[in-house]
Amino acid sequence: MKAIAKLLLPVIFVSFHSDAIVMRHDKDSDLYQVKDKAYSSVINLDFLMGTLIAPQWIVTAAHGTPLMPGGQELKIAGQNYYVEKIIPYPEYAPTEQDHTHDIALLKLNKPVSGIKSTGVYSQKDELNKSVWFVGSGYTGNGKEGITGMATGLNHAQNMTDKTDNNWLYFDFDSPENGALPLEGISGPGDSGGPAFIKTQSGLKVAGISSHQLDNESGQSGVYGVTEKYTRVSSYAGWIQDTMNKSEQELNKVALERPHYKRQKASDSEKSELQGSYRVESLPTFIIEPCRHTLCYRWDGQPRSTEIYKTADNLWFTNKVNRAIEVIRNSRGEVEKLFFKGYQGDKYAVKL
Repeated sequence: MKAIAKLLLPVIFVSFHSDAIVMRHDKDSDLYQVKDKAYSSVINLDFLMGTLIAPQWIVTAAHGTPLMPGGQELKIAGQNYYVEKIIPYPEYAPTEQDHTHDIALLKLNKPVSGIKSTGVYSQKDELNKSVWFVGSGYTGNGKEGITGMATGLNHAQNMTDKTDNNWLYFDFDSPENGALPLEGISGPGDSGGPAFIKTQSGLKVAGISSHQLDNESGQSGVYGVTEKYTRVSSYAGWIQDTMNKSEQELNKVALERPHYKRQKASDSEKSELQGSYRVESLPTFIIEPCRHTLCYRWDGQPRSTEIYKTADNLWFTNKVNRAIEVIRNSRGEVEKLFFKGYQGDKYAVKL
């Protein structure tokens, strides 16, 4: 059977998968929970994971960068930061079948204090080495797949089964097939998360979670699947060269993102926008009140995303690279929405 590659992105934004560490079915899930402040360099990017590899730099997966808004706000160790620059590997040009060079760097507006960064692994001896995957979100097990949402950060062991120039490969072994004590894999939503190798000088980032190949039965997230992580040692030179570039040089290679400013929306504007919308090939798009603004969500999915008015007939979210244009009919009523963002041109017709 042909292996199907599935990117590890979260259900709420682009696909119908869930996120987080998937573990052995015969082990207590508490054993997979990260204790105390272990892995403090692992950064939750809200829908993506990353690792702080230098005081002002995070490494993550390039395929998640289209989701990132301009100046994304992050809270790290209780302090506020924002992503100043998004820099994917220059040869990353994804197709439906290929996501080679799935690596990107994020430069923060200032160095992170209170957290020690984790260096990258530059050796070429990853084969047969044990690693730790780290992620958060939904969780599951190798027998049932995704089962629910995790309450914090999880980790899991695995062994590097194969390497090539761009990838590290990890099989999800069942207990009867030589599984490690805390065998597991990452899941959709853990994109960009690390595979850590332990060295004499501490943990190093050896891999970056990219995508997964189905098992022989065409299933994902269960025993028998293969995880593909970007092989960081192949990009160590690029990482160092990028971090050494001047601001002017970085501006030439950084992705551009619009920066929207919030405007106050009237009660009538909020009321007009609320409702259900039909989107081709996707679940119903719902806009409803939340907190002090409006939120959107996809029908059947619990998580909602705040949206704010930024100009006449234009709303945006500060968590995802998405702007929503409100299109009205001749009577001035909200007729449909136009999405500008990572999914291309999408219309949502009000029901």
